[in-house]
Amino acid sequence: MTRKNLDHRLQGIRDELLYLSSMVEAALVNSVSVLKSHDLEKSRLVHRNDLRINAECFELERQIIFTIARSACFV
Repeated sequence: MTRKNLDHRLQGIRDELLYLSSMVEAALVNSVSVLKSHDLEKSRLVHRNDLRINAECFELERQIIFTIARSACFV
């Protein structure tokens, strides 16, 4: 992996991390609202969104591990 490719991958990881953090922030606000309203249907949506966030997190982790492994020669 060239340095340019590594920089490009790292920027992509940063972008994904920012996107994921905004998803988590929105989910927290939404979950507090649902807890206050005791809305069962909305709580199911919160749960589905949480599963989606978890999947995004695992994918980001996979990308990070791959990038670390591929960039070992730069360390």
